[in-house]
This record gives sequence, structure tokens and C-alpha cells, in this order.
Amino acid sequence: MAVCGYSHIFVAIDKFTKWIKVKPVTAATAAKAAEFIEEISHRLRVPKWIITDLGTSFTGSEFWDYCQESYIDVYYASVAHPRCNGQVERANGLMLQGLKARIFYPIEKYGAKLFQELPRVVWGLHTQSRATGYSPFFMLYGSEAVLPSDNAFGAPHIQNYDENEAEAARCTDIDSAEEHRLTASIQHARYEQQLQCYHDRNIHERDFNVGDLVLRRIQSTTGSHKLSSP
Repeated sequence: MAVCGYSHIFVAIDKFTKWIKVKPVTAATAAKAAEFIEEISHRLRVPKWIITDLGTSFTGSEFWDYCQESYIDVYYASVAHPRCNGQVERANGLMLQGLKARIFYPIEKYGAKLFQELPRVVWGLHTQSRATGYSPFFMLYGSEAVLPSDNAFGAPHIQNYDENEAEAARCTDIDSAEEHRLTASIQHARYEQQLQCYHDRNIHERDFNVGDLVLRRIQSTTGSHKLSSP
């Protein structure tokens, strides 16, 4: 149990913009999951479909009722095919990697700082360039974020800022946003093709028959958690 009673974190990522939404909750129930999707719908837009795992939070009646009322299709990722939900798993890995560097120290572990550092880690992921060639912040808002380091070290777009031209520049950014999104879509499709070619070239399908001997690795997970060292 962490600060404010939080015990779980809901994570969602938009397939195209790579924008990550997180919400700490006190209990991973179907009602909480429905509230999470409702917040995303109000803040951003109503999702067309949702890909998730078979957790009880996403198979409960409250979650299903909300998705049906909002005309949201729900698809479940099976254990045998985890790649179909790989984006959010990758987001989880990036957040855990950032959290470990912030809350683990050689002398003592500060697990209570997890939820304090989480917004900073997510903000860092929002302002990093992804496979599309643009940051999630740019894909969502049509312009790059102004970082504290830009103000501290006098970035060119800070030094050349003209308040009289700011409104016209923002209108130009909005008008060209669709063009940038189209470019990002092409780049994303090319990236996915490269990944598929790499996978098909290096991963070979194997068939097992009844009676074949296989090596099964058993690892004890007693006392470990997601932030534990591998």
C-alpha cells in the first residue's frame, strides 16, 4: 500500500499519437476501469476500440456496460499472443525504467515516492521523439512543449519568441498539424513493416508433438515485484 492508499495504476496508450494516460487507483475494479476510460473520453476523445488483457477490471459488468453505452469495441489479448497489446507493455517498461532511476538509491529504497515521481516520468515520455519522428505532445497538440531547460538555457525558439506573432504562429501550427500527422502515419507504417520483416527473419515457428521433451524454467517470484531488480 502506497501514499493515499494507492495500490494499482491503470495505463492506456493511444496507438497513433503514443500519448500515455495513467491513473493511480486504490482498487483495480471494473468500476474504476470504467471511470478511467470515461476520463480519457472527456479529456481527449471517445476511443474507437480498446485492446486489453483478461484482467477482472476489464471483464466486469461495469466496464462492459460503459463500453457498450459509448459504442467502444473491446478486444482481449490472449496469453498466447502478447504482441497485440505490446504498446502498453512497452509503455509500462519505459515508465518502470524511469521510476527505478528516481526512487531507488543504493542505501535505502523509497517506494513511497513512486506516485510522486510518476507524473514526471510520464511527462518525459510525452516530450520524447518516437517512431513517428514526432513527440506524443506534438502529435496531440500540434506543437512542441516548452521545457524548463529551454527557459534555463535560452533555446532558440525562446529567444526568438515574439508575442505579437504568437497567435499567427499558432494558427499556422494548427493548419499544418494534419500534414504532420499524415507524415507520421507514413513513417509509422514504414517502421511497422521493418519490425515485421525483422521478426519474420529471426523468429521461426516451432511445432511440438505429444511426448516431446521440453526444458521448463521455474523461477521463484516470492517477495518480488515490478520494481525489483531482475
